[in-house]
Amino acid sequence: GKYYFYATARVNSSAVFTELVSSIYKNGAVQAEVNMNNTNRVSTSVSTILDLNVGDYVEHYIYQNAGNNKGFYGETNRTFFLGYKLIG
Repeated sequence: GKYYFYATARVNSSAVFTELVSSIYKNGAVQAEVNMNNTNRVSTSVSTILDLNVGDYVEHYIYQNAGNNKGFYGETNRTFFLGYKLIG
């Protein structure tokens, strides 16, 4: 069936990112991606609609290259990944 997925993450940093990428994967392959270059934004979001079958899996990944490790806020209103089935 068809499913809607949305992910957002807020970085616990005020660094300037030359790249901040948020991606949704299905079975290990990128399905949707948002790439913000040369930004000082500290949050990123991505969404997509996917067709899923039994055994499929979905993941969210974030990549940044501000020069070192960055943490993410763990509160549910700042960093989360959700999905739900669409009817019809």
